Amino acid sequence: MSLENTFTVNCPKCGHEQDVIVWSSLNVQLNPEAREDFQSGKINLFTCDACGTQAAMNVPFMYHDMERKFCVQFYPEDSINDDVIFGNYKQEKDSSNVVFSDSHMPEYEKKNMGYLLRQHIVFSMQEAYLYVRFMEKLHEHSKNK
Repeated sequence: MSLENTFTVNCPKCGHEQDVIVWSSLNVQLNPEAREDFQSGKINLFTCDACGTQAAMNVPFMYHDMERKFCVQFYPEDSINDDVIFGNYKQEKDSSNVVFSDSHMPEYEKKNMGYLLRQHIVFSMQEAYLYVRFMEKLHEHSKNK
């Protein structure tokens, strides 16, 4: 599932008010055109219609790929101190792996969508872009073997 909402924001430079689309999650199979926007750095990027100023919309964002079975979850850096995100994750026993602690997911979804429980957590959008590029290349490499 992809989630996008429209918010009214003011430009940090000139104060111009405008509507901006903010993505909370992007499923690239459901929104392939938005995948291109993500890859070109346009997802959650504010561009002022009046003065052209650009600013990142520093909000949590999940990118997931059902075909390649991976997802990456971006949290703004200040989220590291937020107990809310720590309530959503747990460290696997005897491992450095982190899993989403969603005990409400039905078993049939865990089989088919279990990769959503093993989200790769990042604290910059640049890191998210690089992880997606890596996973896509890895998938292609594995497919060609």
